Amino acid sequence: MWSTEHLGAFGYVKLWDKDYDYIMNGREQNTIHVFSPDGKNIAYKKLVMTNDDYPVNMSKHVRDPKIYKKDGRYYMIQGGRDAESDGCALLFCSDDLEHWKWYDTVRTAKPFGYMWECPDLFEIDGQQIMTCCPQGVDQKGYDYQNVYQCGYFPVEFDLKNKSYSFGKFQEFDKGFDIYATQTFADEAGRRILIGWMGIPDADYDNDATVAYDWIHALTMPRELEWKDGKILQHPLKEMKDLRKNAFTCELEAFTKWAPADCCFELRLDVEEAKNLELKLREDVTISWKDGLFTLSMGESGRGRKQRFAKVEELSDITIFSDTSAIEIFINNGETVLTTRVYSEHIEQKVELVSREVKGSVHGYELGSFEVEYKK
Repeated sequence: MWSTEHLGAFGYVKLWDKDYDYIMNGREQNTIHVFSPDGKNIAYKKLVMTNDDYPVNMSKHVRDPKIYKKDGRYYMIQGGRDAESDGCALLFCSDDLEHWKWYDTVRTAKPFGYMWECPDLFEIDGQQIMTCCPQGVDQKGYDYQNVYQCGYFPVEFDLKNKSYSFGKFQEFDKGFDIYATQTFADEAGRRILIGWMGIPDADYDNDATVAYDWIHALTMPRELEWKDGKILQHPLKEMKDLRKNAFTCELEAFTKWAPADCCFELRLDVEEAKNLELKLREDVTISWKDGLFTLSMGESGRGRKQRFAKVEELSDITIFSDTSAIEIFINNGETVLTTRVYSEHIEQKVELVSREVKGSVHGYELGSFEVEYKK
């Protein structure tokens, strides 16, 4: 399913004779059923819902459909902003994927932002999860550092009896560039997450790639695990197939590493640490001290400066870095930081600055996947 927007003066058609606020009027949010027999070519598409099909207490902001099947029936979840500017999610149901009707609206007991974008609803290891991207949530300490948030609620949804409860919202990522995550189950039953490595309306940019006629990227696919009341994110095991030119040594003996290729994976297994500081590039540094993990960026950040995460104890760090992206997984994926990065030089040099750490380090240059499309 796709949703489309008619943006009026902001986009496709200029309408100067109306007093539009683009919240309660002046835009359209339509849902289209698209069928593709091969995942590449579109056989047909059909309009299945317009603004008239949404509850009357909603604003014109209803979008981002995700469909799943339960007990022989199809359900669709969409993000929304109601007439009171409270974020929520709308549930719709269908027996044939083409005829949909509103089923219910779900929200937290207290308002949490004014708009929930990109919702997803799934179950992992016996726990129901609803993901979304709330807009309008203020920063609290080291939580909610981005302009818009991206994370999940542990939930209990009894669709049959329309009974719902929400746990505490938890962020997927403490980095600069994560938004609009979606998940799917693969052939092995793994729950895989992919996110947009970007964020709208941020005070930093990605314009360094525009000169090369492209912008934005997606995160690495990550396998999700539910453990001890939280989601852990793991790089797919298939990433190991890209490894080449490996090295390993004790952290006490490690000083610098300059991988020949611009893409690398680096893992630190930490046995003991009082203070850790590691340069990933000339002006990009990660550090940990007194229970606080910090990602610091200089000119390569193009306006990105620092992001922080509470990490009481440090057991391991895995870093994936390429020409314009860095993804950091801490303590078996309990904490993750994702960022775009635009260095003047592609060559990357890793340097361990702090010596107050014991353990081992493992480095790998990374090759690339070849994707074949089969008709």
